[in-house]
Amino acid sequence: MRFARATLILLICIVVGFSPVKSAAQTVAVTSSNAKVVNNKKGLWCYRAPNNARRIGKLQPDELHIRLLSSKYQSLKALQRLIHNSSGTKRAYYKLLYLALRACLKTAFNSPTPTPTSTPTATPTNTGNLAPHAAIAGNPLEVLGAAITFSGSSSSDPEGAPLSYSWSLVQRPATSSATLTAATSQNVSVIPDRAGSYVVQLVVSDGQSQSSAEQITFQAVPGFHVGAGRPYTTPSSVSNLVQDGDTVLIDAGNYPSDVARWARNNLTLIGLGGYAHLQANGQAYGGKAIWVIQGSNTTIKNIEFSGCSVIDNNGAGIRQEGPNLTVVNSYFHDNQEGILANDNPTSTIVVTNSTFLRNGYADGRAHNIYINHVAEFWLMFSNSSLANVGHNVKSRAYRNFILYNRIMDEANGSASYEIDLPNGGTSYIVGNSVQQGPATQNSIIISYAEEGASNPSQDLYVVNNTIVNDRPAGGTFIRNLAPISASVINNLFVGPGSLFNGLGTFTANASYANASSAGLRDSSAYDYTLLPSSPAINAAVNPGSGSGLPLTPTEEYVHPGASRTRPVLGALDQGAFEFTP
Repeated sequence: MRFARATLILLICIVVGFSPVKSAAQTVAVTSSNAKVVNNKKGLWCYRAPNNARRIGKLQPDELHIRLLSSKYQSLKALQRLIHNSSGTKRAYYKLLYLALRACLKTAFNSPTPTPTSTPTATPTNTGNLAPHAAIAGNPLEVLGAAITFSGSSSSDPEGAPLSYSWSLVQRPATSSATLTAATSQNVSVIPDRAGSYVVQLVVSDGQSQSSAEQITFQAVPGFHVGAGRPYTTPSSVSNLVQDGDTVLIDAGNYPSDVARWARNNLTLIGLGGYAHLQANGQAYGGKAIWVIQGSNTTIKNIEFSGCSVIDNNGAGIRQEGPNLTVVNSYFHDNQEGILANDNPTSTIVVTNSTFLRNGYADGRAHNIYINHVAEFWLMFSNSSLANVGHNVKSRAYRNFILYNRIMDEANGSASYEIDLPNGGTSYIVGNSVQQGPATQNSIIISYAEEGASNPSQDLYVVNNTIVNDRPAGGTFIRNLAPISASVINNLFVGPGSLFNGLGTFTANASYANASSAGLRDSSAYDYTLLPSSPAINAAVNPGSGSGLPLTPTEEYVHPGASRTRPVLGALDQGAFEFTP
C-alpha cells in the first residue's frame, strides 16, 4: 500500500513536471502542440521541454495568442472542486494531485532568475490598469466678486475609460469664505471674495485608479471684468468707475467705436483669451485717441487698437499724458498714430513684445511710435514696420533703449526714417533687425540729433545690429549730427550706401553689397539669421560697456513679437543673430 501510494505520488510529480533540481524558468519555445494551460489567470502553462520533461513557465504577453488546449485539470480551482465533490480513493488522488501541482506552481514563481548570456530584447508587459491624468484649463486672474470657471475636460485616461472628477479649494486668503460649486462635475466655479491667491485642485478617477493631483493658482484682484454677457459690456462703461490700483479684465473680442479716458493711478488693463480689439471706426476720446491715459503707472496687456482718426491727423491708439506706461503684447495698426506720448520729464515708457503696423497719416508728422520728452523710452522684442510716411520709431526721450526689435519697411512700406532720435540723448540701439525698403520717403535709416542735440546727455551706441538697405539708390545707414562721437560696433551692414555720416568710431563692423555675400538666411522673407557660410560668424569683438551699461547683446528677436536668449558659441558674431548649427 505504501509502495503504491509512493508510486502514485511519483507519477503525479512526473505528470505535472515537479522537480526540485531543474528550474521552471527554463527557456522553451511554447507552442499549441506542447502546451497545456495550468493557471490561465496567472499566465502559467505546462509544457514539454526539449529533454521531454514537463515544466511550468510564465508566458510573455506576446505568446498569449497561442491557442488554449483543453485539459481536464486546468487550474487549482478545478482540482479543489473535484476534491470537494469526491470521496474515498478519488478524493485522495485529487488531493495529492492538487498538492503536487501547487508545489510545482510555487517552484515556478520562486525559482531564481538565471543569469542571461546575452542582453534580451525587452518586451513591454501589461502591468494592469494605468492611472488617468488630470488637467485644468482656466484663467489665472480674476477680479473680486466675479465667478471664475475651471475645466477638467482635457483630463484623460490611457484606456479611454470614463472619468469622475473631484475638485477642492486647497488654498484661499485667510479671511475668505469662498467655496467651489459642483465639485464633482467636469467644470467647477468659484467666486473669490478676498484679494489674494487661491489654489484649485483636481483629482480624476477611472473607477480603478486615481490621478495625481493637478493644481492651478489664480489671483483675485480688485476691479472689473467686462465683455459680452457681463454686467459691464465695454471698457468705457467702467472707465469712470475704477479706483486707484484696480484691474480691468476685458474678454477677447471686438469693441467697435469704444473709446475711453483712464484717469486713475496704478491701473492694469488686460485682454483675456486673446486680443481685446478696440475698433475705433474713426472715433477718438476728446479728439485725441482710443485710450487717453491720464493716471500714473498704467499697465496695458493684450489689447488691439485700430482705426483712430481725428481732425488734427494724429489720432492715436494710446495718448499717454500721465507718467509711466507699460505696454505688453499689444497691437497697434491703421491709426494715425500708434502711441503718442506727451512731454513728461519724470515718465518712463516701456513697450515690449508688441506690434505696430501701418500707423501714420502720410504727412510725415505722424508715426508708428512717437515718444516726446520723457525720462526713458524702452522698446524691446517688438515689431514696428510699414509706417505710413512717418517714422517707424521716433523718440525725444532723454534715454533710449531700443533693444532686440524688428524695424522695417519691407517691400511696400513708405516710412521715412526707421529710427529717429531728433534730440539725441543717451541712446542704445542694440541687437535689432533694421531694414529700409525701396519705397522709403528718406535715404537715412537711423538719424540722431537731426533737430538739435538738446537733451541733457548725448551718447550713441549702435551695437550688433543687422541693417539692410533695399533702396536701390542707396543712402546713409547712420547719421549723427550731435557733437559727440558715436560708438558703432559689431554691426552687419548690407546693401548700397554710405555707412556713416558725422562723428563716430567704427569697430568690427562689416559691409556687404547684398544679402547673399553677407550670408543672410532668407532676406526675401526678412530672415536675417546667419547661414553656416556667413563671414559674420565669430567676427565680432567684445563691445565692452557704454555710459556704465554692458553693450554685449544677450537676447535675439523672434518674429512675431518674441525673444530668445542669444547663444554663446565661440566668439561673438556680427549682427543681430548668433549662428546656431
